[in-house]
Amino acid sequence: MSDGIFRAIGYIIGAVFLFYIYKTAISYGEKTKKLTKSILSGLIGAIVVAFLISSSLGSHHENCDDDPLRGSCETVQDYRPTSIQYQNSFFFWLLIIGGPITFGLYQGKKNKENNIDDGSTPTVDEAKEILAEYGKVIETVSGETFTKYPALKYPTSLLTHSKIKIEKSAKMVTEYEEGMIKWMEENGTFDYKKDIDATKTYVMAIKSCLTRLNDFVSDEESNKANSKLLNNPSWKKASKKYRH
Repeated sequence: MSDGIFRAIGYIIGAVFLFYIYKTAISYGEKTKKLTKSILSGLIGAIVVAFLISSSLGSHHENCDDDPLRGSCETVQDYRPTSIQYQNSFFFWLLIIGGPITFGLYQGKKNKENNIDDGSTPTVDEAKEILAEYGKVIETVSGETFTKYPALKYPTSLLTHSKIKIEKSAKMVTEYEEGMIKWMEENGTFDYKKDIDATKTYVMAIKSCLTRLNDFVSDEESNKANSKLLNNPSWKKASKKYRH
């Protein structure tokens, strides 16, 4: 009976671990710009892990010393696996590990493109990081208005997270920072003035950047709108004069 309990615990731990891999892959899938490349990288990692696990098939360690620094173990092989057993083990672990990675990356990319809420709630620090990444994107597209995005329509593929996650992060950080401002104004002294001013500027920057979130549209819509202007002779003439 104890063997069954330990086996069940092992299955539960394994399931939790695989779910963690899947959720991590979703998070990374939202950030990636090249889905195929990310999937290939993930599968290469899964192949390496599957190979290492399969290579130890039929082996375990015995006679381990108690000393964690100088102790050693003997590798014992209970049986010599056949080539078919090695292959079966390899493909089993490749599927078990590679599956969550592949589907997680795909789901993350889909979440971002379709603005789907994955249900996760970031911490304040995570939300600030998401907003920092979004701010860098805004800074980049702002500097490329005349060369790439004259229609002020930006491809969602540039975003590192779905728009709804960026909105949730902005709301969370704004409420947190405004709460800090209120606390400093009620409990602080003159020493807090610089902190209050800096925090207010930060909140204003978040709100300002958030107003541009609706300018991020599908890549197809963005390319169509911007190409129309970029290929317009009048726009070419005006933008050339402006850049000079």
